[in-house]
Amino acid sequence: MEEEIKLMPYEQAKKIVAEIVDEEHLTEPNLRIFTVYADKGESICWFDAEEMLKEAGVKKLEDAYDFILHQIPDWRD
Repeated sequence: MEEEIKLMPYEQAKKIVAEIVDEEHLTEPNLRIFTVYADKGESICWFDAEEMLKEAGVKKLEDAYDFILHQIPDWRD
């Protein structure tokens, strides 16, 4: 059984996310990802760029930024 992923509240995500960067995946050629970085420069998570844009119903990262902030996993206990 797959564990449900708890999402971080939007307001909390806005406080800790410094930037979301459109990058090429390190090990999978031709795969674009959106890497989410915290205010201290560490990577929090990443998303498949094509899937995120499709789910958000937009064509570029700038238009999906707010949508992505609603998708940040919450690993806090």
